[in-house]
Amino acid sequence: MWVVSNLLQQNQNAQTDTMPQSLVLIPPAIAIAVQVTCLGAVVFGCKGALKRWVAVSSLTPPNISKDNEQRVAPPPPRKGWRRVFNEQTAAMVSALVFTAAIYSVIFFVLPRIRSQRLINGLWLCLAFFLVMTTTDQALRFIFPIETLVSYIPAPSTPQRWKVKIQTPNPRPKWWYALSVAHTVVVISAFYIGVQAFLPMLACTWVFSSIASWTTHRVTMRHMVLILNGYVLFIPLLSALFAGVATLFSSGDPDGDSSSSGDNTMLAPSMWLLQIIMAYPAALPVMAPGIMLALAMRFDHSKTLALRPKASPGEAVAIPRDLEAFAKPIFNGGLHSLALCVLTLSGLSSYFGLPSGLEGAWIILTIPVTTLGMVLSAWYKGEVRDWWAYSETWMPQVDQATKAVSSDDVEARSAEWEAEASETEKLL
Repeated sequence: MWVVSNLLQQNQNAQTDTMPQSLVLIPPAIAIAVQVTCLGAVVFGCKGALKRWVAVSSLTPPNISKDNEQRVAPPPPRKGWRRVFNEQTAAMVSALVFTAAIYSVIFFVLPRIRSQRLINGLWLCLAFFLVMTTTDQALRFIFPIETLVSYIPAPSTPQRWKVKIQTPNPRPKWWYALSVAHTVVVISAFYIGVQAFLPMLACTWVFSSIASWTTHRVTMRHMVLILNGYVLFIPLLSALFAGVATLFSSGDPDGDSSSSGDNTMLAPSMWLLQIIMAYPAALPVMAPGIMLALAMRFDHSKTLALRPKASPGEAVAIPRDLEAFAKPIFNGGLHSLALCVLTLSGLSSYFGLPSGLEGAWIILTIPVTTLGMVLSAWYKGEVRDWWAYSETWMPQVDQATKAVSSDDVEARSAEWEAEASETEKLL
């Protein structure tokens, strides 16, 4: 986010005199349209996540026979450093290393490249990948196909089940041709100065991120604390990245300005930056949207009963339609988010604030959305239930799921049916 804003400022300073003003700044109408379409994508993304949860919540872990029981058996105890560096820690370290590698390339490799064509080529590859991905997600929403979910053993985490998503019917070949053609059209439109596709890029990214976000287990309490805690670290991280960039691009510390220009990162063409800008501009809506998706599933649990449990190991289809239900807490958070985003967007567009800084709005959108949900839950008298709400997407392989006979499976299924009937009576 900070990198894009810095490159935008460099590009504007260097090209304002030679480029049309329409290519330097995003028009206010399009900037507001980005946020409006992203708000609509939040609603559809939350519904997509709810559909997937309705299917996953009805899954029953498969019957583990003696033949494949060894695949999901707990691994032997680790000793020494292996006890700390497990699979989850390895995944976290890998993510941190990957992020550090990206910033290392940005801060140390890109400033050494003095070819404008090479810089544009690298950013063009990134833009093509992002547009292609969002286009594919949009086609999945416009042309939905049958999708099944099921529990399977996970080799990397043998103590948990893994949710497998499969499509019985393969996607047609024209699907990929349409994605490539649409990507070429979008990039060509930005090249000639047409910015009408900017809202589409942002909203498809918001929709796909919210609808596909999953984890092993999630609670509303942890979600609220983590996102609001992250807001506190944004100024610190921004200052850290800005300090590192200044340290390694300031040139000669003795004040020789002749060498400082050689260390300045070349900014790509403005039309490439405008494509990349669609994604930081969607962050203020996407992050609270994940929290709103959990709130919608909570409202669903208070109004409608979940599906009955399927047979052990049976795949379940993700529903295409959902029954209407009341969403007071979701609506409270959504209205608060919309008011905050539209106010910030209007002030930023019509009072001439710098472009590319929309990602910093997340400092306000997450707390405001949380406040809206808390007030709605307090009004409905459901603060305690809302705060304690939890979901388990990938359950652990425990003794209850390790059934080696059909009698154990039927007994466990009967228990789940009894729990479901009690829930219906309470509702």
